[in-house]
Amino acid sequence: MMPQTLLDLCCGMGGWSIGFHRAGFECTGIDTLDLAYPYDLILADVRDWTPETKYDVVVASPPCTEFSQLTRLAISRGQRGPTDIKGAMNLVKACVRIIEEAKPRFWILENVFGAVDHISEVLGRPVLVRRPWFLWGKFPPFLLPENPKMRKTDSSVRYGHDRMNRYFAFNPLRSFFRAKIPLPLSVPIGEACRKGLSEEA
Repeated sequence: MMPQTLLDLCCGMGGWSIGFHRAGFECTGIDTLDLAYPYDLILADVRDWTPETKYDVVVASPPCTEFSQLTRLAISRGQRGPTDIKGAMNLVKACVRIIEEAKPRFWILENVFGAVDHISEVLGRPVLVRRPWFLWGKFPPFLLPENPKMRKTDSSVRYGHDRMNRYFAFNPLRSFFRAKIPLPLSVPIGEACRKGLSEEA
Protein backbone atom coordinates (compact mmCIF):
# COMPACT_ATOMS: atom_id res chain seq x y z
CA MET A 1 0.00 0.00 0.00
CA MET A 2 1.30 3.42 -0.94
CA PRO A 3 1.91 5.73 2.05
CA GLN A 4 -0.55 8.53 2.58
CA THR A 5 0.80 11.94 1.62
CA LEU A 6 0.54 15.41 3.14
CA LEU A 7 1.31 18.75 1.51
CA ASP A 8 1.97 21.48 4.10
CA LEU A 9 1.68 24.96 2.57
CA CYS A 10 3.43 27.86 4.34
CA CYS A 11 4.82 25.09 6.50
CA GLY A 12 7.13 27.17 8.70
CA MET A 13 8.50 24.94 11.45
CA GLY A 14 6.23 22.03 10.55
CA GLY A 15 3.64 22.06 13.32
CA TRP A 16 0.99 20.57 11.05
CA SER A 17 3.35 18.00 9.58
CA ILE A 18 4.61 16.66 12.91
CA GLY A 19 1.13 15.48 13.86
CA PHE A 20 0.49 13.97 10.43
CA HIS A 21 3.89 12.28 10.37
CA ARG A 22 3.03 10.60 13.67
CA ALA A 23 -0.08 9.27 11.94
CA GLY A 24 2.10 7.73 9.21
CA PHE A 25 1.96 10.36 6.46
CA GLU A 26 4.82 11.24 4.12
CA CYS A 27 5.08 15.01 4.55
CA THR A 28 6.23 17.68 2.12
CA GLY A 29 6.42 21.33 3.10
CA ILE A 30 6.41 24.45 0.97
CA ASP A 31 7.83 27.73 2.26
CA THR A 32 10.14 30.57 1.30
CA LEU A 33 12.41 30.05 4.34
CA ASP A 34 14.08 26.99 5.84
CA LEU A 35 13.08 27.10 9.51
CA ALA A 36 14.26 23.56 10.25
CA TYR A 37 11.17 21.93 8.76
CA PRO A 38 11.80 18.25 9.66
CA TYR A 39 10.60 16.52 6.46
CA ASP A 40 10.90 17.07 2.70
CA LEU A 41 11.05 20.82 2.10
CA ILE A 42 10.56 22.69 -1.16
CA LEU A 43 11.76 26.28 -0.97
CA ALA A 44 9.20 28.15 -3.05
CA ASP A 45 6.62 30.91 -2.90
CA VAL A 46 3.09 29.46 -2.96
CA ARG A 47 2.09 32.25 -5.34
CA ASP A 48 4.46 30.85 -7.96
CA TRP A 49 4.36 27.12 -7.20
CA THR A 50 2.27 24.42 -8.86
CA PRO A 51 2.00 20.84 -7.56
CA GLU A 52 3.24 18.14 -9.92
CA THR A 53 1.33 15.36 -8.20
CA LYS A 54 -1.79 14.79 -6.15
CA TYR A 55 -1.75 14.66 -2.35
CA ASP A 56 -4.09 12.87 0.03
CA VAL A 57 -4.25 15.83 2.41
CA VAL A 58 -3.28 19.48 2.03
CA VAL A 59 -2.94 21.81 5.00
CA ALA A 60 -2.22 25.53 4.81
CA SER A 61 -1.45 28.22 7.35
CA PRO A 62 -0.85 31.35 5.28
CA PRO A 63 0.90 34.09 7.28
CA CYS A 64 -1.46 35.77 9.71
CA THR A 65 0.62 38.88 10.46
CA GLU A 66 -1.54 41.27 8.45
CA PHE A 67 -4.72 39.95 10.11
CA SER A 68 -3.38 39.80 13.65
CA GLN A 69 -4.67 41.91 16.53
CA LEU A 70 -1.04 42.36 17.59
CA THR A 71 -0.39 44.00 14.24
CA ARG A 72 -3.20 46.46 14.87
CA LEU A 73 -1.67 47.22 18.26
CA ALA A 74 1.74 47.82 16.68
CA ILE A 75 0.15 50.19 14.15
CA SER A 76 -1.61 52.13 16.91
CA ARG A 77 1.73 52.51 18.68
CA GLY A 78 3.43 53.74 15.52
CA GLN A 79 5.69 50.68 15.43
CA ARG A 80 4.80 49.71 11.85
CA GLY A 81 2.89 50.92 8.81
CA PRO A 82 -0.64 49.96 7.73
CA THR A 83 -1.64 46.39 7.05
CA ASP A 84 -1.45 44.83 3.61
CA ILE A 85 -4.67 42.81 3.59
CA LYS A 86 -4.62 42.48 -0.20
CA GLY A 87 -1.14 40.95 -0.10
CA ALA A 88 -2.15 38.59 2.69
CA MET A 89 -5.23 37.50 0.76
CA ASN A 90 -3.10 36.85 -2.32
CA LEU A 91 -1.28 34.21 -0.25
CA VAL A 92 -4.58 32.74 0.93
CA LYS A 93 -5.87 32.58 -2.65
CA ALA A 94 -2.63 30.95 -3.80
CA CYS A 95 -3.09 28.24 -1.16
CA VAL A 96 -6.67 27.70 -2.32
CA ARG A 97 -5.46 27.38 -5.93
CA ILE A 98 -2.87 24.77 -4.94
CA ILE A 99 -5.48 22.84 -2.96
CA GLU A 100 -7.70 22.72 -6.03
CA GLU A 101 -4.80 21.59 -8.22
CA ALA A 102 -3.54 18.95 -5.77
CA LYS A 103 -7.03 17.40 -5.55
CA PRO A 104 -6.72 16.16 -1.95
CA ARG A 105 -9.35 14.02 -0.23
CA PHE A 106 -9.10 16.24 2.84
CA TRP A 107 -7.85 19.80 3.23
CA ILE A 108 -7.54 22.42 5.97
CA LEU A 109 -6.75 26.11 5.90
CA GLU A 110 -6.04 27.70 9.28
CA ASN A 111 -5.79 31.31 10.36
CA VAL A 112 -6.61 33.78 13.13
CA PHE A 113 -9.77 35.59 14.20
CA GLY A 114 -8.80 38.78 12.36
CA ALA A 115 -8.77 36.86 9.06
CA VAL A 116 -12.26 35.39 9.37
CA ASP A 117 -14.20 38.09 7.52
CA HIS A 118 -11.63 38.28 4.72
CA ILE A 119 -11.14 34.54 4.16
CA SER A 120 -14.89 33.95 4.47
CA GLU A 121 -15.37 36.00 1.30
CA VAL A 122 -13.43 33.27 -0.52
CA LEU A 123 -14.24 30.07 1.39
CA GLY A 124 -17.34 30.87 3.41
CA ARG A 125 -17.44 30.80 7.20
CA PRO A 126 -14.97 28.58 9.13
CA VAL A 127 -15.92 24.93 9.42
CA LEU A 128 -14.48 24.78 12.94
CA VAL A 129 -13.92 27.54 15.49
CA ARG A 130 -11.90 26.54 18.52
CA ARG A 131 -10.07 29.63 19.65
CA PRO A 132 -7.39 30.51 18.88
CA TRP A 133 -7.85 28.33 15.78
CA PHE A 134 -10.23 29.02 12.89
CA LEU A 135 -10.33 26.21 10.33
CA TRP A 136 -11.78 26.08 6.84
CA GLY A 137 -11.84 22.97 4.72
CA LYS A 138 -13.00 19.41 4.39
CA PHE A 139 -11.78 17.02 7.06
CA PRO A 140 -13.20 14.20 9.20
CA PRO A 141 -14.45 14.70 12.76
CA PHE A 142 -11.75 14.56 15.43
CA LEU A 143 -11.44 14.92 19.19
CA LEU A 144 -9.57 17.91 20.56
CA PRO A 145 -8.53 18.11 24.23
CA GLU A 146 -10.47 20.61 26.31
CA ASN A 147 -8.95 24.09 26.05
CA PRO A 148 -5.52 22.97 24.76
CA LYS A 149 -2.71 25.47 25.26
CA MET A 150 0.40 25.38 23.09
CA ARG A 151 2.55 26.71 25.91
CA LYS A 152 1.50 23.91 28.27
CA THR A 153 0.87 20.85 26.13
CA ASP A 154 3.11 20.93 23.05
CA SER A 155 6.33 19.30 24.20
CA SER A 156 7.82 19.69 20.72
CA VAL A 157 7.97 23.44 21.25
CA ARG A 158 10.93 23.91 23.55
CA TYR A 159 10.16 27.56 24.04
CA GLY A 160 6.55 27.80 25.13
CA HIS A 161 4.48 30.97 25.15
CA ASP A 162 5.31 31.62 28.81
CA ARG A 163 9.05 31.34 28.16
CA MET A 164 8.92 33.59 25.12
CA ASN A 165 8.44 36.67 27.23
CA ARG A 166 11.80 35.92 28.86
CA TYR A 167 13.82 34.45 26.01
CA PHE A 168 12.39 35.82 22.78
CA ALA A 169 11.60 39.48 23.41
CA PHE A 170 13.97 40.48 20.59
CA ASN A 171 14.14 37.22 18.65
CA PRO A 172 13.21 37.63 14.96
CA LEU A 173 11.82 34.07 14.99
CA ARG A 174 9.35 34.84 17.76
CA SER A 175 6.39 35.04 15.39
CA PHE A 176 7.24 31.62 13.96
CA PHE A 177 7.23 30.01 17.41
CA ARG A 178 3.93 31.65 18.26
CA ALA A 179 2.38 30.62 14.94
CA LYS A 180 3.43 26.97 15.12
CA ILE A 181 0.44 24.63 15.03
CA PRO A 182 0.61 22.68 18.33
CA LEU A 183 0.47 18.92 18.66
CA PRO A 184 -2.90 18.90 20.47
CA LEU A 185 -4.37 20.16 17.19
CA SER A 186 -2.27 18.42 14.53
CA VAL A 187 -2.13 14.93 16.07
CA PRO A 188 -5.89 14.26 16.31
CA ILE A 189 -6.55 15.75 12.87
CA GLY A 190 -3.73 13.71 11.36
CA GLU A 191 -5.06 10.52 12.93
CA ALA A 192 -8.63 11.29 11.83
CA CYS A 193 -7.47 11.88 8.24
CA ARG A 194 -5.47 8.62 8.29
CA LYS A 195 -8.52 6.66 9.38
CA GLY A 196 -10.75 8.46 6.91
CA LEU A 197 -8.45 7.69 4.00
CA SER A 198 -8.04 4.05 5.09
CA GLU A 199 -11.80 3.54 5.23
CA GLU A 200 -12.14 4.80 1.66
CA ALA A 201 -9.31 2.64 0.31
